[in-house]
Amino acid sequence: MVPLRRALIVVLCAVIVAGALTGLMTVRSDTAPAGPALAGTLMNRPAPLFTLPDQSGRLISLRTLRGHPVVLTFLSAACTTLCPVVAESIGRAIREMGPAGKRVTVLAVSTAPEEDSRAATLRFLRAHQDLNWHYLSAPRRVLARVWREYYVYVAPANAPQSVKNDHTSATYFLDASGRERVLMAGAVSGSDVLRDLQILSGAPVAQTVGSRVAAPQVGHPAPSLALPTLSGGRLSLRSLHGRTLLLNFWASWCTACRTEMPLLVRWEHRLGGRLMVVGVDEQDSAGAARTFLARYGARYPVLFDGSNYGAAQYDIVGLPTSFLITPDGVVRFVYQGQLTNRDFVRQIVPALGG
Repeated sequence: MVPLRRALIVVLCAVIVAGALTGLMTVRSDTAPAGPALAGTLMNRPAPLFTLPDQSGRLISLRTLRGHPVVLTFLSAACTTLCPVVAESIGRAIREMGPAGKRVTVLAVSTAPEEDSRAATLRFLRAHQDLNWHYLSAPRRVLARVWREYYVYVAPANAPQSVKNDHTSATYFLDASGRERVLMAGAVSGSDVLRDLQILSGAPVAQTVGSRVAAPQVGHPAPSLALPTLSGGRLSLRSLHGRTLLLNFWASWCTACRTEMPLLVRWEHRLGGRLMVVGVDEQDSAGAARTFLARYGARYPVLFDGSNYGAAQYDIVGLPTSFLITPDGVVRFVYQGQLTNRDFVRQIVPALGG
């Protein structure tokens, strides 16, 4: 399994343009009201409803689970890389909550229905001491709708063995009213899971989450990143310490990126040396990326992420995605989706001091 697949990003780009991802395109800032803050990509849309059987054959309806927090994750018992890490982080956080953890329901939707037999599912849950989870599975044609509504890419059933278990790593946190509040991608942090569940369940928040831990989240130091550039050489974000950065993940095949890039070029020029745009090209050929940059007159540095290392470091699940990073290297804002002039006027320029 990989945290980023081109097929998923293509879908996300198209949907963003159509406006259907309004609920997913969020702006997070460190100017939120006082009090414990949720970690992860903040969201606020009603969770799409579904009814699926769990490992015991019991039908589980998302609608009936309102009244307490729900963790909804997508994984496979056959996965031996990221899935066990995600399951362990969630399970450990719930165990650390003590009695309050009983108010949390965990739903794991299968991404490999052909392989996730009842026996395999029970072995997986037993290995992580999570027999109280609901591991949901059904024929692929039934699960496909759920995957689609939660923007989860799953490799087709006839995919080559080397990529057969590939799928998007996505974990959603739903509040008691059934709304999506947080999305975490990739290997979720156990401390962040614990904090979010404590907040959503109304339990006292443990002061165990260190804000100085590098993470692609507001208030945390930006993860280190050093990659080859499209112009030759290699660039490290560490070398840009002292500059305000707009780190923009994009690709030449992303429709929304074609609309966004001229805006980035214009605003970087308008703001002079106060803002430095750094692009990160994803799942692309170097030739196509250079042609794309030349077409829009982009002269800012662009990193070439041929290995998806940068996407994994920053939990990228869709393009474009941008991070505003302060001169001291801390993430100030996260933008999932296409930036607009309004975002610059209302969010970025004020962050630069007006």
